[in-house]
Amino acid sequence: MTKGKFIQLLQTLTKKEVKAFTAYLNGNYGAQTQLLIVYGYILKYAKDYHTEKLKKEVALKRYFLPKGITQVVLNNRLSNLNQYLLEFLLWEKMKRERERIEIKKMKLEILKERQLTNRFYRELNKGIKEFEQKNSRWQDLNLLYLHELNAYNSDGNQYKNNRLDATMRHLDHFYATFKLKYATELLSRNNVLSETNKVWLLDEIKAYAKANSSIGKSYLDLYYHIIQLLEKEKSETFLKLEKYLYHFQFEQQSERLMLLTILTSFLARSYRNGQLDAIRKLFELYDFGLKEKIMIANKKFPPIPFKNIVSIACILGKFDWAKTFVENWSDTLPTSFRTDNYYYAKGTIDFAEKNYLQCLANLQKVSLQNFYYSIGTRALTIRAHYELEHFSNAIYACDAYEKYLRTHKVANESFVVAGLNFIKLMRLFIKNTPSAKITQVLDKLVIVQSKKWFINKLAT
Repeated sequence: MTKGKFIQLLQTLTKKEVKAFTAYLNGNYGAQTQLLIVYGYILKYAKDYHTEKLKKEVALKRYFLPKGITQVVLNNRLSNLNQYLLEFLLWEKMKRERERIEIKKMKLEILKERQLTNRFYRELNKGIKEFEQKNSRWQDLNLLYLHELNAYNSDGNQYKNNRLDATMRHLDHFYATFKLKYATELLSRNNVLSETNKVWLLDEIKAYAKANSSIGKSYLDLYYHIIQLLEKEKSETFLKLEKYLYHFQFEQQSERLMLLTILTSFLARSYRNGQLDAIRKLFELYDFGLKEKIMIANKKFPPIPFKNIVSIACILGKFDWAKTFVENWSDTLPTSFRTDNYYYAKGTIDFAEKNYLQCLANLQKVSLQNFYYSIGTRALTIRAHYELEHFSNAIYACDAYEKYLRTHKVANESFVVAGLNFIKLMRLFIKNTPSAKITQVLDKLVIVQSKKWFINKLAT
């Protein structure tokens, strides 16, 4: 039974949802005795879905056959339960905002089909006024649908221009909003992964967005300003978007996380380009994201921001804050990243506090299977060996790191280039090359992993 559709779906429910489904089942299908017996048995052992007692052959022999429930009957009842659980989840989904809108649409269609014209128009106008007050990416699609119903209602006025004008207006606004939304994602990929995605008609859509601006009030404006930031990277655009982060009424917290990610990426690039004050603003935004629980908008903490937050806190000397953050938030990381993230973060803090041996001990617990954690761990290991004057270990680690970089293909080659430049500089340091010569080499390199560390070492 454990591999069946019903139990697989049942496992995804929270305790609150299981309680609600049980009430739903009893209220609607309470007369189906065999079904409730099967469900009651499964629910009894639901705390451990891998228990032997939920295996079909074991359950049949020990429990169901003595109660007259054969394998055929059991299979049928499990199929019923799966159907009823899907039905329950559909009803739960229908209670939410988007789905309530769908119900209203269906009611209007019924009134139109039944030719109850006066009632249809009353409900239609009521729906239009209600939807116009909402701030949603889907607002224009809903209004488009309602105005289309209005335009083509069979009351002899199906070709009224004002009705079609409203339909076209919302069609344009909906298309432009989602065109810009997807464009922001493609342009972000271009920036982060060095892809070359093209967005057709982008200039025309931007011109439309600019002409139909309602500053700070619509998703169209939000995406338009994100595009402006991604293309031109101007500080004034960043400041506008920062206000959106604090004040805009987002439909979902995940959309707020998307904006926070774009803003922090902008600040990280600014810091790498020499704007040292950007690091404090970067910490401020991440701290806001933690307090507002934006960082776990998708229920799990994104691994890369987790790593970045620790690094930023260490740069600012907030070691105790970083330690508290790691202990408080590591359990919210995706399971597959949790161990690597935890020990890499601890190693980062140890290095910043000059506890180099403890740093190496923690880094040895990072698996190196993920490319981005691997390059970070390898570089930090080399730096720790250098600080400890374990030069032979540092040389060996540099050789292994170079081999790793040259044999691993990644989406963004800039990470490979930055890593190879790091190795070039580390070898110069290990050979005790004069600082002036190292500085000349560093000045010619565009991207370097751990560049700030090299600059600080040369300054001392």
